[in-house]
Amino acid sequence: MADKQTAMPVPSRVKAAPYHITDSDKAITAADGVANTWSDIWKFRVPQNVGIVVSPGDLFSAYVSDAAAEVGTDGSCLVRIEVRDASEQHRETVMGDVNYSKIREFQDKDKMFRFNPPKAFKVVARQWIVFMAKDNAVVTASKSYFDMLCTRVSEPLG
Repeated sequence: MADKQTAMPVPSRVKAAPYHITDSDKAITAADGVANTWSDIWKFRVPQNVGIVVSPGDLFSAYVSDAAAEVGTDGSCLVRIEVRDASEQHRETVMGDVNYSKIREFQDKDKMFRFNPPKAFKVVARQWIVFMAKDNAVVTASKSYFDMLCTRVSEPLG
């Protein structure tokens, strides 16, 4: 006789709220870059029981510096954001090879970089959101910062 499978209970409510991922988030790992090489500057690991949803129109801004000054004001700095699986073997570019000048606005919402994926995408627990940069100078993570506005999704415990 075959075993009957019972459906797992589906949470009655999933909580979603606007969320800012920043360079000071406790789930961020930061590292300095290597000149003229695509380098991981900030890596955000999505916490357990949480998902991050990035939708068309969500905002991203960054200030990128080397040891002395802002980089890329001459157009030399490119930035990229990847989503990686937990093992970092599978990578998907979600913001690709954008000139730094397009992401440096923090004040004027009309000038801030807006994500424009064909549809919203979800980054699940233990996956990575990785900010990368390539510049002719060494990017210094401790002198740089960013803010990414997205949606945090979590299931209630009770």
